[in-house]
Amino acid sequence: MRIMPTIYEEAGFRFSFVSADNIEPPHVHVEGSSGAAKIWLKNVQLEWSRGLTRLEVKRIINIVRTNQKLMLDAWNEYFGE
Repeated sequence: MRIMPTIYEEAGFRFSFVSADNIEPPHVHVEGSSGAAKIWLKNVQLEWSRGLTRLEVKRIINIVRTNQKLMLDAWNEYFGE
């Protein structure tokens, strides 16, 4: 079973981890009303997006940059790194 604990919410977007993703570099999954994305945390880069507009992706990237330390700390705490 894949658990997706929410670590942050802003502007209608939910930022979470997938419990089985600790084999990959730190990242967040983002869900909004129109789609989803995966963002790498260390270099804040889009891995993929589906159903989101360019403006939504840009907004998500800005949210991750602003909260990068919080999200990396949450990743490290959750996965014990």
